[in-house]
Amino acid sequence: MWWITQPKCKYGVYACLDAPTATNTTTASQWYPIAGAFTNDPINGFSLNADKIQYDGVPSQYFEIDWQSSIQSNTATNIIHVAVKRNDEVLEICKMGGLAKFINEPIAVAGTVVVYLESNDTVQLVIQSSQPNSTITVNHFTTTIRKFYD
Repeated sequence: MWWITQPKCKYGVYACLDAPTATNTTTASQWYPIAGAFTNDPINGFSLNADKIQYDGVPSQYFEIDWQSSIQSNTATNIIHVAVKRNDEVLEICKMGGLAKFINEPIAVAGTVVVYLESNDTVQLVIQSSQPNSTITVNHFTTTIRKFYD
């Protein structure tokens, strides 16, 4: 019957880094998971899967992922990018970054992407450096995942 609708399920995640963390990028332009312990609260319809967040809900649907960060590099003239991986594939369309012109110069980077997630799909936050053998310190990082359509 067309007038009967399924109950609305609340799906979403808020996550933030508890403390500054260092991610070593030994190879230039390679993607590395952002190191550190994230607090994930609230988390509804998702679960933690190692250093990834897994969508446990049904049905498959679109989600918006927003993130904001303050990062710095121990190498000068380093272009740093942050992106989202879905099921181990970097979503290059959402890659955002900036130039850390000086050593330990904090830069702000933020981004957003809309992704279609099916049950058991995973999402991971990743970072990239244009300079090899760099340590990227993520001072602050917050992110949300929420339904894109209601």
